[in-house]
Amino acid sequence: MTRALYISPLDMTVNNGMLQRQAQTLAALVTMYPGCLDILSLAAAPKTMRKWLLHNGVQARVLDGPRAWAAYACTTAWYVGGVAFCNKLKWAGHFGFPFRIPLSQAWLDRYATIICYYPWAYHLLELERGGRKVVVDLGDIMADRHSRIGTRRWISLAADDERAILRSTSRSLAISESDAEEFEHLYGRRLPVVPFCPANADRLVALSRVERPR
Repeated sequence: MTRALYISPLDMTVNNGMLQRQAQTLAALVTMYPGCLDILSLAAAPKTMRKWLLHNGVQARVLDGPRAWAAYACTTAWYVGGVAFCNKLKWAGHFGFPFRIPLSQAWLDRYATIICYYPWAYHLLELERGGRKVVVDLGDIMADRHSRIGTRRWISLAADDERAILRSTSRSLAISESDAEEFEHLYGRRLPVVPFCPANADRLVALSRVERPR
């Protein structure tokens, strides 16, 4: 049986644009892997993720157990520490990875596809060992682009960490043409683009087919 693993780094209590993108990605994966989709939740406890899936009608299994909880705890420590040292105290320019929770070899072998949403989770779990079965959604502005284009810095990776993902054997995606251009400019690699669709995009598409006054 072909199974897929989706790695979720989002807090389910914060309903923003990136959470909407996650919901769209999960909906597509449920269609592609019916009854064969597992989720490793990094920023929400397994119980919280199950409630969110149930509320949103998503058919998937949330991984539990010591390794899943260790990944959740490590993510929490990494995020809190990074916010404190980088954003609050300004003691560091980017989030680092002093502690990692490698995805076990058994998990790497179990799945035909591993989807990593956000590049920092790629390093936290050492997903480079999964090769081409790993797909990384580079859905945020990070590394050196913050200061260059004036975007708010929240979670910022070192350029070497971001570059390592693009030069690995894993597959990477950009969420806009402008992001793809940035990656090509910074690292010499043009990424395929999977654009973000707003939650109500279907209503806009339907509206375009309706006859309207001039």
